[in-house]
Parts: sequence; structure tokens; C-alpha cells
Amino acid sequence: MESSQQELIWRGRLHLGDGPGTYGDAAYAGLRVDLPVTVTPFGEDHGGSGPDQIWFTVRGDDVRIQRGQEGHPVAVVLRTQGPGGGSWVEEQVGSGVLRGTTEEVLVDGGDLRNRSPGPYYLSVRVSADTSAAPGLYDDFVLVSVEMRSGRYYASLGFTR
Repeated sequence: MESSQQELIWRGRLHLGDGPGTYGDAAYAGLRVDLPVTVTPFGEDHGGSGPDQIWFTVRGDDVRIQRGQEGHPVAVVLRTQGPGGGSWVEEQVGSGVLRGTTEEVLVDGGDLRNRSPGPYYLSVRVSADTSAAPGLYDDFVLVSVEMRSGRYYASLGFTR
């Protein structure tokens, strides 16, 4: 992607897994974390160009998937207002599996644009692999979430 740059959305140390206290330098988050992200299209006058794709990059530390395990699920979830405006509906718009230090998840920006002009309320959801028996889950540390797109920019949290 010629005009796309990696944009850091979040950096920290969140411990996922079933062994609290495994990492003394990371906050224990349990088995899953959702990071809310507002994604907004660049205005036409601000040079938004390139493919209508959004790539989310999730980085982990000390990821050790054992034979027979599936890997840590990564999902990007879109939240849209439901009928009548009183509730919100979640829909998965991208997915991947973290098996090493990095996983990229593709979201089709054209699909988002067909729903509304934006901004888009997304969550980057990272879960611990629970395909092993409890007590044998792979504990790991989530260290960053980044986004790459030539047509959109992101901010952590849901903003209006």
C-alpha cells in the first residue's frame, strides 16, 4: 500500500490467559479483552486514497501455541445502532488467529461505507486460546494494536 502508514492505536501490557500473576509487569485481563476503536474516513479534501481496506495489527509477547491448540482468536467487531435506536448490534467484520508475535486482520472499508458514512465503532477483540484444558492455556501478553489504511484514521475509545 503506497500511501498507508501504520498508526499506533494502543500500546501497553495486558496479560491474557488463566494464570494470574504469570507476568509481574502486565495487568491481568483474564481470557478476553475488547479495545474500543473509532475509525473515521478521511475527508476527500484530506487526501484519503488507496485501496478501501483497513488492516489491524495485533502484537503479542511470549505467545507459545502448543501442538493441538488452535491459537488465540482475534476479531474486529462493528457496533451499529439497532432498530428503534435503543440498542446496539455487534457484527464481526474481520478475524484472524494469533499464533506468533503478530497477526493482521483485514476489514473491508467498502463494506463499512455501504452501511453508513462513518465514523465506525469497532472493537479489536483478543481472546486466549481455550482449546486446551483449563490450567493449560497459553498465557501471553498483548502489547499493541495498530491500524494501516490510506482512507481511514483511528482513535482509541468511542468518540463522537
